[in-house]
Amino acid sequence: MAVTTPRDQVWESMVFADFRVRYFGELATQYRRRQRRLNITLAILSSSAFVVLALRLGVELELPWLAEAAALLVAVLGWLLALGRYSERSSLAASLVRRWSDLHTQYRALWLSLEEMEDREIRSRWQELEESQGEIDQTAASEFPHKRRLANRVYDEMLDALPKAA
Repeated sequence: MAVTTPRDQVWESMVFADFRVRYFGELATQYRRRQRRLNITLAILSSSAFVVLALRLGVELELPWLAEAAALLVAVLGWLLALGRYSERSSLAASLVRRWSDLHTQYRALWLSLEEMEDREIRSRWQELEESQGEIDQTAASEFPHKRRLANRVYDEMLDALPKAA
């Protein structure tokens, strides 16, 4: 169904902004968790690698490759942390959440004042908000890949949270 009336346009935009708040909130959480898991794993393996290496020097292990494997794994995890930019991506996603949340609030304010406005005024304000949306989307598209599974899950959760028609 094509969105034609100003009321429909505002509603669709408000719902989309809500979706983006939820999506980037989940994305920020995923990056934060990934960063934390890698840091913990790296700390554990770094300590274990030292112990294994020390043991190898003192006593001949039956698994002589274990120290090298642990050291290699520590190096790989270090590179993942450096190249993954998880902390930076988490911060950027959180920033997008704030921007989308602000935009959602503005769409909601417009939605709540529809009865008091003329169509021309509604369309004008809606177009201003759509320009802001475009700027936010441009930032998001340049920094984050689209994660279809996450988007589908967040979309379903958002639809469940929408008010049900009587």
